[in-house]
Amino acid sequence: MTQKIQVVPGRSIGGVELGTTRERLPTGTMISGDVGAVGPVGFSLAGLTIDDVWVDDLEVAPITFEVDGKAVSSKAALADWEKLLGDCAKVEGVLGGIFYNCRRGLTLGFNMDGALSQIRLKPR
Repeated sequence: MTQKIQVVPGRSIGGVELGTTRERLPTGTMISGDVGAVGPVGFSLAGLTIDDVWVDDLEVAPITFEVDGKAVSSKAALADWEKLLGDCAKVEGVLGGIFYNCRRGLTLGFNMDGALSQIRLKPR
């Protein structure tokens, strides 16, 4: 069964919101040092607040993301994501993958085989 995760570009993934404090995270949140996870959604902390949110390993586990009420598969092509996120600019100089910062506040990371491997809120 494919998991469904809500995305609010520039704000949150799977209910994990930028700027949320450590104390406001749901019970059962795993935190180790300055990184943590709520299910498949990872995040990093800058001090006590979340400064980045992501989902990775998308080549392995199919996930359906919902953006503005529209579903998009983790297997979708860049062009399909751009329909929801606006233009996505390729980030130059990244080794080991291809990243795009999208106009609406989401970064897409593709592996060298062209498969989407991660989405994240913080631009590369």
